Amino acid sequence: MKKILIIEDNKELAEFYKLTLEDKGYEATILEDFDSYLVEIKDKEIDLILLDLLLGEKSGQEILGVIKEKSSVPVIVITNLPTEKKECLALGADGFFVKSETGPEGILGEVARVIKNET
Repeated sequence: MKKILIIEDNKELAEFYKLTLEDKGYEATILEDFDSYLVEIKDKEIDLILLDLLLGEKSGQEILGVIKEKSSVPVIVITNLPTEKKECLALGADGFFVKSETGPEGILGEVARVIKNET
C-alpha cells in the first residue's frame, strides 16, 4: 500500500484529500504544518507528499526546497495560486494542481501518474 503524506493546514480540505485517497487504497496521513513534517519524515517511509503552498510563516517554495534537499520523496504541490506552477516545477515538484480547479478524479490521476513515474 502506497503511503501519502498530506501537508495541508485547511482541515476540511485535508480530510477530503485523505478520504479520496483512502477510497482508492492509499494510506494517507495529514500534517497541518511543516515542522511536523520534519519529525514525521524521519519516522515513516513515505511514497508521496501532497504539499500546500500556503502554510503559515514559511513560503511553499522554501518548504519544497527543504523537502527536496532532505529526501527523494516525490512532491505534488497543491495550491490556489496557478501562477506558481513554473517556479514549483523548477524547484523540483513532481506534480502540481490548482485546488479550486481539480476534483477527486484529477487528484487521483495526478497521484497515480507521479507514483507510476517513481517506480
